[in-house]
Amino acid sequence: MKLSTDIFINKFITQEGDVRRALVTRSPPLPTTIIEAYAMTYDLLTDLELKQKIIDKVVFYINQTTAVNQNYLPYIIRLDSKGAYNPKDFNVQHSLWIAKVLYDHYQITQNNIYYNYAEQVFGIANNFLQNGFNNWRIDDSPESNIPSIKSLTRADLYCLLGSMDDLNKVLDYYNKNLFDKNISLYKSLLAPGYDHHLHENLELVEGLFSVYKHTSDESFYQLPHRLMHALADKVENSLNILAKLQFYYWAPFFDINTDFLKNQIDDYALRYRNHQSLSAYSGKGFSGEDDIFPYIYLLRIFTDYEPS
Repeated sequence: MKLSTDIFINKFITQEGDVRRALVTRSPPLPTTIIEAYAMTYDLLTDLELKQKIIDKVVFYINQTTAVNQNYLPYIIRLDSKGAYNPKDFNVQHSLWIAKVLYDHYQITQNNIYYNYAEQVFGIANNFLQNGFNNWRIDDSPESNIPSIKSLTRADLYCLLGSMDDLNKVLDYYNKNLFDKNISLYKSLLAPGYDHHLHENLELVEGLFSVYKHTSDESFYQLPHRLMHALADKVENSLNILAKLQFYYWAPFFDINTDFLKNQIDDYALRYRNHQSLSAYSGKGFSGEDDIFPYIYLLRIFTDYEPS
C-alpha cells in the first residue's frame, strides 16, 4: 500500500511555507507551531520547490532568533505574528533536526550558506549539551529544562559536523543517569502517562542507527537493536500512537517481526485516506486532534521514504 503526501501537504503546510504543528477540528488551526515540524516535514518530502520554501522559513526564523540572542535558536513559532522565540528552556532535539536539514539542503544545492547555518546551529546546540551535564538535576528538574535521550535523534550530526568524543560524552551521561535496568530502556522525565519513554527510546534508535550508517561501528547497531527488542512487548497496547508507528517503521532494520501491529497500522492508514484525524496518543482528550508527527511517521511507512 502507498499513501500520497497530498493530504498531509494540504493539511499542514501553508502557502508561505510555514508548517503547522497541530490542528483541532472544532476550532481554527493553532496559532503556534514548533521548528522540528519544519525539519521533519522537509526530511519527509521530495518536492524540491516545497523543500526550498520550508528551508527559507527555517533560515528566516534562525536569523530572527539569533538577532535577539546569538546563543538562542528557534523553537516555538507564532504563526499569527510570524515570530520565533526560544523560552528559557533550550530544546536541543529541535535544534539538531534543523541543523540536519540545513546540511541536507547544502548537499542538494552545494550552496555554502546552508552548510554555514548547519555548522552554526549544531555548534550552539552541542555547546548547550556539553555544558548541561553540570547543570541538569535529574531528580528535581523543571520540566522545561530536563535532559532527554530525544536530543540525539539526529546523532549523525556528530559524524558530519562534530566529534565522536562529544557524542560519547552525551551517551555516557544518559547511560549513567537515565537508563532503567528494570525495563532495559531509558527513562523519560516528562510528566507520567502516555508512555513518553517509548517514543523517546525510538527517537534514540533513529539517531544511533544513523551513526551506524556513517561509521559502520557495530556498537551503534547493537544498542538500538537491544532497545527495539525491549520495546517489542510494550508498544502494542500502549496509548502512544507515535511509538507504534515509529516501532513499525524501524523494526525491519533490526529483523523484528511486526505482524502484531499490522492491523493497527493499516487502520491509521485508512484514517489518513479518509481524511480523518490522527493524534499522537489515543484516549480521552485527544479525540478530533490532528498532530503532524503521527502523520510524518505514517508516511515514512507508506511512501518511498528512506532515512537520511
